[in-house]
Amino acid sequence: MSGRPDKDPDALALIDRASALLSAAPGNPQAAFRYPVLSTVGRDGGPNGRVLVLRAADPVTWQAALHTDSRAEKVAELAANSAAMLVFYDHEASLQLRLKGTIGRNADKATLEAIWAELPASNRPNYRASLPTGSAISAAGDGIDSASAQSGYENFDVLTFSAETADILQLARTGNRRYRLDVLSGAGTWLVP
Repeated sequence: MSGRPDKDPDALALIDRASALLSAAPGNPQAAFRYPVLSTVGRDGGPNGRVLVLRAADPVTWQAALHTDSRAEKVAELAANSAAMLVFYDHEASLQLRLKGTIGRNADKATLEAIWAELPASNRPNYRASLPTGSAISAAGDGIDSASAQSGYENFDVLTFSAETADILQLARTGNRRYRLDVLSGAGTWLVP
C-alpha cells in the first residue's frame, strides 16, 4: 500500500530511526552512518563505489555533504552523470539506508572557503598530493608532498547530495521490514524485504 508515512505509525517510526542515525553521523566519528558508500556510474558505464566521510546531513530533506579532491575520478564521473547512491549501514541498529539521487559540486566560493576554514589542519594534507587521487605511483607514499607549497584548498571540493528516494531496511529476528520514501512527493510504500 502506498501513501503518506505520517498516516502510518510504523513507517513514521522507521523513517524517524533512519533520520536520527543520519542526523547524528556528521558530528560523531564513531557513528556507523558517518562512513557511507558512495556509488556512481563509472566513465566506462559500470558501477563504481567508495567509502567517504559524511560531513553534513539534513534528515528532513535527505541531503548530504561530502568532501573530496576535485581531481578525483568520482568528480569526473559525476560531471558526466550526476546519478548517485549513498548506502549507510549501522550494525548495532541493524538498519540499512539507501539514498538514491543526484550529486552536484558546491559552486559557491564563499561557502567553500568557509568549509575549508573549519576543516581540521590534520585533514588538509589529504588535498596536497602532487598527483590526482588514484594515480599510479612507484611505491607507497610517493606523490604525497607534506612540504608542498600548495595549501590543498585548490584541490578541495564539496559534493552536495540530494536524495530522490530513501530506502530503509530494518533487519530483525522477528522479521525484516523495508520501506521506501519518495522524498520529492512525500509518499511511501512498504516493500518486501
